Amino acid sequence: MGIKNVFGGKKARTEGLQFEYILKARALFEGVHVTHHQTSSRAVKNKQGKLIFIAARSGYDFTLSFDNGLNAFIDCKSFDSDRITYSQITQHQVEELFAKEEKGNIAGFIIWLRKTNSVCFVWASELKELNEGESIKEIQMHKLGVWDNFRLGLLRDLNYEKRKT
Repeated sequence: MGIKNVFGGKKARTEGLQFEYILKARALFEGVHVTHHQTSSRAVKNKQGKLIFIAARSGYDFTLSFDNGLNAFIDCKSFDSDRITYSQITQHQVEELFAKEEKGNIAGFIIWLRKTNSVCFVWASELKELNEGESIKEIQMHKLGVWDNFRLGLLRDLNYEKRKT
């Protein structure tokens, strides 16, 4: 791995963490309860057949709980472009979020598109339909606002519109 990739990866992680912090602050401002899932645990049997718990990465970053009892399962992404490509998504995350969406929940990616400073939402079902070599452009996403002033409450409206059809 070249030095450019190392520093590029560090920059992307830093910007991703910055966006997660902004999302948590935004949720607090809007009165939305937020749970950050950095890791979870799962039970497995070791070689001796004894049940042990191991740390496992969660399939998504946040659970947002709105006043009306509605929950949103969200993974945050940050890209230096105006689209998300198939190669930028992790399939296990999409599958886990899609299972939540199928149960009637809000589930998908909240994406900070740094090129345009837009914050958008993409349903897990939309990500699941994406094929290799394809992308979803900003104009096809559900815009929540700009990076320092977006509205998580718009997710409730999106859910209402989706369930209406």
